[in-house]
Amino acid sequence: MNIEKNIRDDHQVELTVEVETERMEAAKRRAARKLAERGKIPGFRPGKAPYEMIKRHFGEEAIAEQAIDLLVDEIYPEVLKQAEIEPGAAGALEKIESMDPPKFIFRVPL
Repeated sequence: MNIEKNIRDDHQVELTVEVETERMEAAKRRAARKLAERGKIPGFRPGKAPYEMIKRHFGEEAIAEQAIDLLVDEIYPEVLKQAEIEPGAAGALEKIESMDPPKFIFRVPL
């Protein structure tokens, strides 16, 4: 995981975080399992459908959106620790710069 730290004049830090593609793929698989547990896929018990069937049923975008939520929740504490930042309040995901490789921009108040 690559982290670029940019301290701004308004007492905030902008963190650009590039995540490994393998980690994003693992998050997509977990997200697909979560979606399959909540939704019904004909011919499969809840949570038991293969990844390709889940992708066909829910769509790549729904899986990617859920995966980003899971990944951000997972990496945010790690990012703060690696960047040696003590946040003054909760930070936010500012934007998703790219998906290949996954690159996120966080804004954290100091």
